[in-house]
Amino acid sequence: MEHRLACDTPVLNTVSGLCWGDYVGSPSETIDPKIVVNDLVGAATIAAISTGEIVGLAASSCVITHETKTGDELSARTDCIWAARLCWGNSDNVLRLQIQKDKQPINFVSLPFKVTACASLADCRLLLIASDTGFIQVHRLSYSKQQSCEISWVSLVTTLTAHHSAITSLVVSPEYSIIVSADKSGLCVVWDLNKLMYVRCMESETQREVTCVTVSSTMGDIAFCSPHGRGSVMDVYTVNASPISSLTLRDRVNWLCYSSAPEGKSVNVLVGALSNGTLQLWSSWDLRPLRTLSVPGLSEPFMCCTYAQDSQYLAACTYSGRLIIWAKGGPPSTLFSRVKYFPA
Repeated sequence: MEHRLACDTPVLNTVSGLCWGDYVGSPSETIDPKIVVNDLVGAATIAAISTGEIVGLAASSCVITHETKTGDELSARTDCIWAARLCWGNSDNVLRLQIQKDKQPINFVSLPFKVTACASLADCRLLLIASDTGFIQVHRLSYSKQQSCEISWVSLVTTLTAHHSAITSLVVSPEYSIIVSADKSGLCVVWDLNKLMYVRCMESETQREVTCVTVSSTMGDIAFCSPHGRGSVMDVYTVNASPISSLTLRDRVNWLCYSSAPEGKSVNVLVGALSNGTLQLWSSWDLRPLRTLSVPGLSEPFMCCTYAQDSQYLAACTYSGRLIIWAKGGPPSTLFSRVKYFPA
């Protein structure tokens, strides 16, 4: 089920000829997207990888992949050579790798601090590890099929310092060569991914814990949310940390993501996974509310959401691990062939 404005909603009232584009949730859609429901018991989050697949993950973990591009410029495609679940949060402060979903994680790196978030690059070159005291370590990795787990730790490259409280979110944007980190005090920091240096910072209007962060792969805009009463305050900045807009919402926003349809012939949306069991879609240009996606009979809060790489389907996960996919086309039975799951 969904509630939306008319499908002829203009992108801007003052400009004619602009198109929303072809992606799930686009206001120009005339046919409602198909809804498919499945259960991923124990899933706490989901992530999209460059191959177009969705990966379901347990709590305190992220997906780490080794991807490569094949073919020429016109027919290039991304292949995922290797994927694993990187998990943390145990009392021994050891990062562990789960390479196969039916096998137990193996020890990877032992650390002298409590880990609160991790992120990596698609080529396995760098691993970012955030701490409960506010610093971020950048580690160099090496991938080789000759190694027992196909990946190994090489060295500590540098330590990034700007936060003074526990880091809650860590996002890498390879498209804009930035890292965005957020902490419990409401501070968001932008780092240069190439130089591994501080660039600038932004602060939540509530000066409270930032619970989720996302970066648009097409525009570089940065959106993040902090609690405000029973709801949330959502702040959006440009990649240069100039404020775009701020919204106060009556429902809690648990996760944010952007669609990534090609700019120039599309205007993308920002999606929020809400505590009321719906997904709210806003225009990425002016944050106008456009659509509300929901599932009949489902009122359980959504804890995360993500678009597939081509934005042709949108996935969300509830607190009980129920996975919902909104898709533009294709037999519903084939959608879950694009879902991988690493249980705890």
